[in-house]
Amino acid sequence: MFSEQETYFFHGLDDVIRAVTTLGLCRYRYEDIAREEKILRHRPLRNHSNFPYAFGYGWNMNNDQIVPYLLVRYAPKGTLRQYLKSMLSPISRRDLQILAGDVAPALSALHKCGIAHGDIKLDNVLVIHS
Repeated sequence: MFSEQETYFFHGLDDVIRAVTTLGLCRYRYEDIAREEKILRHRPLRNHSNFPYAFGYGWNMNNDQIVPYLLVRYAPKGTLRQYLKSMLSPISRRDLQILAGDVAPALSALHKCGIAHGDIKLDNVLVIHS
């Protein structure tokens, strides 16, 4: 039913469970991706202006490895790390305050839902607007 050369996109829980069984994914990976998707679609978070919405999730084949992914809004400026590296001059204190002011409400929204992020870093922050 599944070949290693094809890419699959799953949007329904039933399809994901069948894929996990068929592709032999370990339970750990499925639980990770399902938890992330559940958090991103949680009602208090899904409409938050500083929080990404999950459109879906699935798995791709990369050589012989199955790699899970989440589909979120496109971030034209990339991650915060990529954005900072692309700047031609050092970032101003005011711009740093703006960036922190955008990240803090998203983190606060997580905490209000009883969720601890646990991996806050430049690579986990998407830059959408200038």
